[in-house]
Formats: sequence, structure tokens, C-alpha cells
Amino acid sequence: MEVLDLAHDYYGARVAMSSSDQMIRVYNEQGCKTAEWKAHLGSIWRVVWAHPEFGSVIGSCSFDRKVCIWEELADAEEVGTQPKGGWRLQAELQEARDTV
Repeated sequence: MEVLDLAHDYYGARVAMSSSDQMIRVYNEQGCKTAEWKAHLGSIWRVVWAHPEFGSVIGSCSFDRKVCIWEELADAEEVGTQPKGGWRLQAELQEARDTV
């Protein structure tokens, strides 16, 4: 696994990490992993947090030519089929043909 990008949330309390193993990992300020999930079919070269006015949202883009928007689930929304840590895919741009 090679780390390709890191991004802090607006408050600096969490870090999202993208890597060559197609995974996104989220860590809290104590350095504990709070979530991880396979987010793409290729290496994820960019990850970014949205402004908090939009909630807990992460954007990612990958060599699989997709841009994905991930939203953190509230505890009441979590379902067994969702990624560990409670993040779900909200939107996806496929077959991006230009630099994102």
C-alpha cells in the first residue's frame, strides 16, 4: 500500500487518506482508524473533505476514471451492507475524460 493523498477536515480533527490499494481510511485526532472501505477499482490519487456546511462529506477520484462523493451516515442510518465506519456513496461521475 502506497499513500497517495491525505486531507484534513475543516476543523483538523480527522484525516482522510487515499492509497494505491483502492481504499479510503479515516483517522481521528488521536490517530485511531475510524473507517475504511474499498472506494474505487483503481488507485485513489486524490481525496478531499467538503466544507462542514454540507455535512461529513468526502470526495475522491481515481485512476478508474471515477469521481465519487461519500457521505458519513448517522448511527441510526447504518445498515449491514454499508462500508465499515458508516460511509455511503452519494454520487459518482464515471468515465471522466479530463483532469479532475
